[in-house]
Amino acid sequence: MTQMQQDTEAKSVSQLAGLGLATAVCYDCYGTQMATCSEKGVVIWKNSDSSSAWSRRAVLPGEGTKDCGTLAWAHPEYGNVIAAGSNDVAKEGGRVYVWEEVTPTASGEESAWALRSTLGECGAAVVGVRFAPPAKGLWLAAAASNGTIRLYECLGALELKHWDLQSYFSIGGECMVQGLEWCPSPAGPAMLAVACTNGGNSGAGVQVWSYVEPFARWTLSATLPCAATVAAVAWSPMQIAEHELLAGASGDLVILWRLNVGPLKEDGTATVHAEEVARLPHSSSVCQMEWNMTASTLATSTADGNVTLWSSNLATGDWQPQALVVGDAAL
Repeated sequence: MTQMQQDTEAKSVSQLAGLGLATAVCYDCYGTQMATCSEKGVVIWKNSDSSSAWSRRAVLPGEGTKDCGTLAWAHPEYGNVIAAGSNDVAKEGGRVYVWEEVTPTASGEESAWALRSTLGECGAAVVGVRFAPPAKGLWLAAAASNGTIRLYECLGALELKHWDLQSYFSIGGECMVQGLEWCPSPAGPAMLAVACTNGGNSGAGVQVWSYVEPFARWTLSATLPCAATVAAVAWSPMQIAEHELLAGASGDLVILWRLNVGPLKEDGTATVHAEEVARLPHSSSVCQMEWNMTASTLATSTADGNVTLWSSNLATGDWQPQALVVGDAAL
């Protein structure tokens, strides 16, 4: 590594450390851009092709962005578009912000972003925002901590200013939402996995909801119970042997389910059969998870600062840890 690369790397680490506590991080489709939420607001970073350094590209405009705690990057076919959810106490409830990059710039220069839309009426802190798979259209799901999921559709993909509240549903009982993920499969009905807190007999664990298009409503297709609060869910990006894999982080365990989506019922509801296939133990509570593109490896991060890579043994089918990255919090 040259001295210039070392200086660039040191500057990049210093800039990221200066953000304070990061409440959310997400990457774009290509892994070359990163968005972070912190007390400094929502910041866009770009990775240089010549080194592993990250340079700041933009601080996104708009009031209330310092309260954001969840991020999502839209598919690149819609441009460079980001959504963030916040708990804006001053405006009585959570809000969802949607930005678009308007002037991409050359390497090393900051880019300009425009706040295209602010979606309110969430009624509570927004704990999860996710764009639908591109095959489903430009849809945005927003989960509020009070158990309500709202689905917005962009009515003008070229302008991104008009978002219509198409539907909403509540997970019911005393459960609260911790996060959500879309089923990435382009085939079949739109489906959402919702991570829920432990609410006794009120659907604690992971709930799988499916969209009934003829009636424009969402129905509960499966409930996957867990002993502890589910902090995060991760849906495999592709099918394995015609099955979906869904991971749920429950305390210091990650539970893997194999989902089989059967034929639609007469009322249009999806039939979902779930089978638990593995339990992955960790040293502390699991905070986040992410699959690789082939669904062969699952990365999990824990509260003690470690990241573990898990994969299935091709001979036995057992899931085993393959690598451990020790973070600063564990040193």
